[in-house]
Amino acid sequence: MKETIKLFVNGDVKSPERKFGDAGIDFFVPYKTNKFISDLKEKNPNSLRLVEDGIELYPGKDVLIPTYVHSRFSSKWMLRASNKSGIATKQKLRIGAEIVDSSYEGIIHMHVFNDGEKVTVIKYGQKLVQFVPVMVNDDDIEVVTKDEMTLEKFYEDHESERGAEGFGHTGI
Repeated sequence: MKETIKLFVNGDVKSPERKFGDAGIDFFVPYKTNKFISDLKEKNPNSLRLVEDGIELYPGKDVLIPTYVHSRFSSKWMLRASNKSGIATKQKLRIGAEIVDSSYEGIIHMHVFNDGEKVTVIKYGQKLVQFVPVMVNDDDIEVVTKDEMTLEKFYEDHESERGAEGFGHTGI
């Protein structure tokens, strides 16, 4: 049975869109309105500089942008914010907070960092982030503590060539 992800647009912003065959749903920066400017300043009290055509973002700084989009979908899904390739390569903008859970009913925000060496302008109405629907395993999770079992007992019937070494240990 095909499940639907529902998006509710509740502000002056271009509706999210996804072309056939695309993994992500494109989200846009809202248009310049008094409400958007006020909400933007509230979310970013210390690091915001507005210019005529958008939001000026300095190197190493971030901004939290409300999209005025709400979502509704089953617990078998999440939306994962991902970089748009053109935005990442040309404007050097990278996504921060990435996950929208099915239980979240608030406005989806885009968290964006300037990883470049120059000031960049995020323009009003600009396509900025793609949200990719991702299936979630919502099976129960069993947590065992050291008071209930040893680490050796925990891994007793688990086979792995990797073991506990991490951070590139295999050299591959």
